[in-house]
Amino acid sequence: DQSGIKLEYWGGEVYAMAGGTPEHGRLASRISRQLGNQLESRGCETCSSDVLVRVPAGDVFPDVTVVCGETRVDGKSILNPRILIEVLSEATAAFDQGAKLEQYRSLASVRAVVFVAQTERWIRVISRTDTDAPWDDVVTTSGEVEIAETTVSLDAVYGPAR
Repeated sequence: DQSGIKLEYWGGEVYAMAGGTPEHGRLASRISRQLGNQLESRGCETCSSDVLVRVPAGDVFPDVTVVCGETRVDGKSILNPRILIEVLSEATAAFDQGAKLEQYRSLASVRAVVFVAQTERWIRVISRTDTDAPWDDVVTTSGEVEIAETTVSLDAVYGPAR
């Protein structure tokens, strides 16, 4: 898009994306950094929310996308994300954990979908070990959360617990 406005394409409709809050950006950056540092040695890289991902309903902007191995693209959209992360906001939490989650789960390459709460201290990970494996759904409120065979400290994402 030449206008500089971020657009998602969903079910044949075009939606303008609202800008995130400083807290939203901080949480996305922190979890991206933690995963990127740990997964880089495995041939994985993290991408910011400026990168589109192709799902069956269209093209979306996850807050963080992790790709392992060669990145496959169609136009501007990644076709083979391994981990997709959404920082939840009041306005998008139901959609992100409902319709968007089902779209993410339909992608054969996806091994984990991660939701980072913005107004509380918890991380939800929906994950599987391979394409045919059942999905696990775990919410972690303290300590470390396991994401794709690595761990991330909640303190590293949110700051020390108070």
